Amino acid sequence: MFQGIGMVFHIIWCYMFVIKYSLGIVGVGIASSLSNFLIYTSVLIYTNSIEELKPAMRQRFFHKRTFMGIVQYLELGIPSAAMLCLEWWAYEVMTLMSGYLGVTEQASQIVLMNLIAFLFMAACGF
Repeated sequence: MFQGIGMVFHIIWCYMFVIKYSLGIVGVGIASSLSNFLIYTSVLIYTNSIEELKPAMRQRFFHKRTFMGIVQYLELGIPSAAMLCLEWWAYEVMTLMSGYLGVTEQASQIVLMNLIAFLFMAACGF
């Protein structure tokens, strides 16, 4: 819901800054920043209005309970992230190297990269 409201305001702000005030790409950046700030503040206000979430929103960040289990999380998270990054970087290097073969071969490699990116979205939870 908040994303939809932010998108509507983003369209309005893009029109204002890019077309009406002739700011060009700078206007797009300003509109994006305003849209993200609007979404952030509306979600923050919404979560503060829910009674069950108030204790979590008011908890201090540097509390003992905040970091309980962080070692086990990092033991799994760091190798998983490293494996995912190394695999992704290998595909990027293959794309750069396919440029030596020719335009058609590099285009097919880029199509393959887009397909892989699409398939990774489901695996990564996007």
